[in-house]
Amino acid sequence: MVTRRGKAFEYRSALSPKSAEILIQKGVQVVVEKSMVRIFDDQLYADVGCQLVEAGSWKTQAPKEAYILGLKELEEQSTPLKPWHSLVG
Repeated sequence: MVTRRGKAFEYRSALSPKSAEILIQKGVQVVVEKSMVRIFDDQLYADVGCQLVEAGSWKTQAPKEAYILGLKELEEQSTPLKPWHSLVG
């Protein structure tokens, strides 16, 4: 699952639609959170076969075996994250 967090002026994405397409061709399911501010439009991800989900849904809906790829730091919390989480930034 690709998630987006960051500041209002942050447009980067942890995974481009082209890279997502390559992963999908190799049999990986790619789920992308919807975002109105990401550099790549949601439709570009949908066009290559990504499943689009609501922003922030990784916290409650991602399966525990999912790998989460995102930008920037997470808010502090006292409990460990359930899915694996990779941060880029």
